[in-house]
Amino acid sequence: MSLARFIMRNLVRGVITTLVLLLVLGGTDALSPVEADGLAAIQSLVGKRANVHSSTEVADVEPIYEPFFVGIVDGEFVRADENGARVASVTGTGVAELDTAVEQLIVEVTGTGDDALRRAYDYIRAVPYQTMSPVPEQEWPNWNDWAPGIALQLFELGEANCYRYAAAMTYVAIALGYDARVQVGYASHNLVVHAWCEVTLPDGDIRIIDCSLGNDHAYPDFDWCMVTYEDAGVLYFDENLDQYE
Repeated sequence: MSLARFIMRNLVRGVITTLVLLLVLGGTDALSPVEADGLAAIQSLVGKRANVHSSTEVADVEPIYEPFFVGIVDGEFVRADENGARVASVTGTGVAELDTAVEQLIVEVTGTGDDALRRAYDYIRAVPYQTMSPVPEQEWPNWNDWAPGIALQLFELGEANCYRYAAAMTYVAIALGYDARVQVGYASHNLVVHAWCEVTLPDGDIRIIDCSLGNDHAYPDFDWCMVTYEDAGVLYFDENLDQYE
């Protein structure tokens, strides 16, 4: 055997032996904790997202949030239901265009948190007022049938009457996690037909958000955001002319 072949064969053997020793003595101890931690982190993440433990499903599952979570995640508005699953429609209407408009308003203007509702009120009440045809009285009780289209008009046309103000404010409030509805009846001393947003708090207290009366065409100096009927600047009546108190 030539000297060159002898040196080459032993050199290769030495390299292989060294690699084996590194793997047995140090490699496993050095790599295993990293691999184990990484796998545990992936399994934990997947478990939170879909109650599964396959890292291959990470990209295919929807995150699980805290129940009733409301927030902005990676630039997108997220609202979760009582199970922590992301709701399909933030307004509850199933109208994709309205959901998109509300989500855009929350992401770009109001944000989330305690002051979000007031920022929404300030934004919506600043939309220019325009006199329009009223909603027929027989349709008032079924407000969720007509309010989505009315609310969308505010976002698309950039002008509103009391119905558009009330509907848009209601669906933004719903998206932010409030128990809100459109209320239609009469307002002021001369009993004009009127619509406003009504919010029921967890303790049962009822508050008014009246973006129309807060607009420049009416009483902009009065605070119409989350006021009680008792403290409101005008009187409110239902369709039977019974006064809200």
